[in-house]
Amino acid sequence: MKIHRILLLLGVTMLTACATGGIAPKSTEVDAGRLSLGKAGEEAGAPVPWPAEEWWRAYGDPQLDSLVAEALAGSPFLQVARARVDKALALAGAADAARSPRVDADLQLERQRFSEHDVYPPPYGGSTWNSGRLALDFSYEFDFWGRNRDRFEAALTQAEAARADAYTARLLLAVAVTRSYMEFDRLLAQRDIALALQRDKAELNRLQSLRREAGLDSEAELKQAAASLAAANSDVAALDVQIDRVRHQLAALLGKGPDRGDGIARPGLALAEAPGLPTVLPAGLLGRRPDVMAQKLRAEAASKEVAAAKAAFYPNVNLAAFLGAQALGLDQLLKAGSGIAGVGPAFSLPLFDGGRLRANLAARAADYDAAVEQYNLAVLMALRDVADTLASWRGAEAQRASRAAALADLEAHAGLVAKRQAAGLTSRMAVIEAESRALAMKQALTDLDAKRMEASVNLARALGGGYPALAGADHPQGTN
Repeated sequence: MKIHRILLLLGVTMLTACATGGIAPKSTEVDAGRLSLGKAGEEAGAPVPWPAEEWWRAYGDPQLDSLVAEALAGSPFLQVARARVDKALALAGAADAARSPRVDADLQLERQRFSEHDVYPPPYGGSTWNSGRLALDFSYEFDFWGRNRDRFEAALTQAEAARADAYTARLLLAVAVTRSYMEFDRLLAQRDIALALQRDKAELNRLQSLRREAGLDSEAELKQAAASLAAANSDVAALDVQIDRVRHQLAALLGKGPDRGDGIARPGLALAEAPGLPTVLPAGLLGRRPDVMAQKLRAEAASKEVAAAKAAFYPNVNLAAFLGAQALGLDQLLKAGSGIAGVGPAFSLPLFDGGRLRANLAARAADYDAAVEQYNLAVLMALRDVADTLASWRGAEAQRASRAAALADLEAHAGLVAKRQAAGLTSRMAVIEAESRALAMKQALTDLDAKRMEASVNLARALGGGYPALAGADHPQGTN
């Protein structure tokens, strides 16, 4: 008998292998150990730790800390991500339920006329009777081939991917708040410079008017000064609009109305130091980026779906049982003789289904290939993200060094011109023009400082934003 069972199992396995022949995934995951940042990694600063979970605290601004905390606590953007996690956990629970026995309470009441020529003899045949059934029905599917287990593990892994997506949403929200806050700081600094230029242009216009009245200059010089003042006024007005918009943007990111932005005070940010990279890169980046981890988990879930699709080719064994009472005539239903009980297995093996199972397996294999390639793309884009960020930082640093030197020269020149004016060797107009050139250079330097700030934020995001700090906590759990 044992030999017959072994032969039967071998026969089923051979039939299944023939049925699934030629259908298999084609894609393979990229080997991160073979990838390199190249020049970008070689030119990075000294090795640094991975970003902390609350990486924005490195900028030393308590108001920024409170704004990010407020956004993470109340933004609808995060609530949507959390709802997706809840849905994925619910689906995993449903998949887990398929691995457990099922018990249903069944109550059936029926009024029926019985045929005179059927199995029921008179007085039942040809008359109408009430019938009833009250029972507990039991069913259980023996998961010999692991189909239900694979489906559950796939759903559980999808829930973990949704949790990684939720952390990605959390990270992107913190980045958006920090960037907007830095933009707010930049615009306020630019407005200060624009107001100083506006004052200079107003004074220059006044002096030009006096010179025109004295006949020292023509109408052309006066019109040019007036145009410069009008442009300065326009620049201040444009900055005021941008400042209002960024206040509204911050309020929306916090999950509040536009009036919330009115209470945001002037930032007090400190520039980050030159960035470095963690020592284990790029391989270490795969577990530190929530978006990359989500894609990897989806590939793992897809592989489980492939296994479940293969298991559908194997025999299916179910056990069904019932216990209760059944009677013809409701007054007999609860009497002792109306008891019923039964138990029995059900065995099924797909032989011909028009290709449905093969098509399903091919679809699951294609899903796996797509998931793997999405993961590979996420890895490559993550490394590119780091390299681009470092390049942006270096570019801003190089430009800032030259612009800072130019600003120092222009400020020194303006100081010398002011001394010459005090000694009566030059006019006030020459001093204003020298100060205006220095202020224009200061505008460019302010923008470069903002780019350095933005690059430091981008690097924190590119390195995962502290993802492993939460990666092991509160993961969905299931029974085995």
